[in-house]
Amino acid sequence: MSRRSQHVSSLPEVEREELLAELGAARRLAVRFGGRPGGPNYDVLHAVVEAIDAVAAHLAGDAQYFWAKRTSVPPQGGC
Repeated sequence: MSRRSQHVSSLPEVEREELLAELGAARRLAVRFGGRPGGPNYDVLHAVVEAIDAVAAHLAGDAQYFWAKRTSVPPQGGC
């Protein structure tokens, strides 16, 4: 089964992008504070991440919308 599906959101594009941006911020916080499996916050915050991914699948047509790896350290040197 494909991870991409056609989104069915009736939100205008601008509102959909704004909602996805805010959900992305919430998802990053949930991952940051979720800790390790078995930890006191892991289960509930992991459920939040899964719910956000489900909303992304609905809005953007891709459950892995937020899964892209981003670099946290800018490149150094003259490259």
